[in-house]
Amino acid sequence: MKTGTGLSPQLRALLQGYAGPAYVLDQEGRCLLANGRMLEIYGLQAGDMEGRRREEFMPADQARAHRDNELRVTQAARPVDLEETLGARSGQRRLFRSRKIPLRDPEERIFAVATLCTDLSGEHQALEAVRRLSQELLQVQETERAALSRELHDELGQGLTALKFKLASLRRQAQGPGEPALGQAMDMVDALVDQVRGLARRLHPAVLDDLGLAAAVRWLLGSYQGEAGQGGLQVSLTENLGDERLSPELELACFRVVQESLCNIRRHAGASHGVVLLFRSADRLHVVIEDDGRGFDLADFRRDGPGFPGGLGLRGIRERVAALGGELGLRSDPGLGTQVRVVFPVGATLT
Repeated sequence: MKTGTGLSPQLRALLQGYAGPAYVLDQEGRCLLANGRMLEIYGLQAGDMEGRRREEFMPADQARAHRDNELRVTQAARPVDLEETLGARSGQRRLFRSRKIPLRDPEERIFAVATLCTDLSGEHQALEAVRRLSQELLQVQETERAALSRELHDELGQGLTALKFKLASLRRQAQGPGEPALGQAMDMVDALVDQVRGLARRLHPAVLDDLGLAAAVRWLLGSYQGEAGQGGLQVSLTENLGDERLSPELELACFRVVQESLCNIRRHAGASHGVVLLFRSADRLHVVIEDDGRGFDLADFRRDGPGFPGGLGLRGIRERVAALGGELGLRSDPGLGTQVRVVFPVGATLT
């Protein structure tokens, strides 16, 4: 089973095939990947950058600027567009427009930042290429989440089940003081099986592929209702999506918007009730998530950006909405709760 936070072959292929300079640095500033155009600018050969810190191949002032920019991306937890200088210590430096994209592991932690650079000449075409590659990176990460979900369910889940059967067999044969300990071990295995299955479903719920968006959101809300008896969040769903399935990309994006919004509510809002609305109107799909929590001052949000200390984040919602040509709206007031509104074109798909 794949583990760790290395770059997958798919991500490597996408970045290596990009026409402009592209590179990936981890949170310690070590290079995980640099494509051919990036190596050419610095006069290096294949493999010369990977594993080295930015200070080893960038001039000191350039390295500091890039480090500060990547910190901005990590704090914002979303892609950031800016201008940066690239070029070796000896040689001509050139100004590029850069899009820096946070890369997340299966637990949604940012482990690296990918940078895609475009020459400021021919900017329109280059920016369109960056936009398409940004969408592909998001799609690849979702594909990897689905693969990891299957591995967790099929490999680890089945292995734990086999372990439980073995413990049950030993317990039937055991006599004396060791028998209660075997019973406790079986209970621990049961708990681990439940945790693995829950993680696999959160990574990529099979019900989304099989039954569609409404069924997947009902399953998601059921996990919150199960906590309601212990003072957890109670969430209701109202939907009018009709019988026709949406594109897989659109259904997945809507599910992630709801999932990440509810995660924010549970962690930060202090809410007891929430509402999810899903409905279609003409050629638009509407997603609304509301809560009765503590809310916040929108002026602070706009000033400090999505990574401000309140922790709201909105995490990957912005990039998912932008990738499918949607619109994101936010309404909140201190003490009056929060509403997240997203509108997608019904025919939206990644191209």
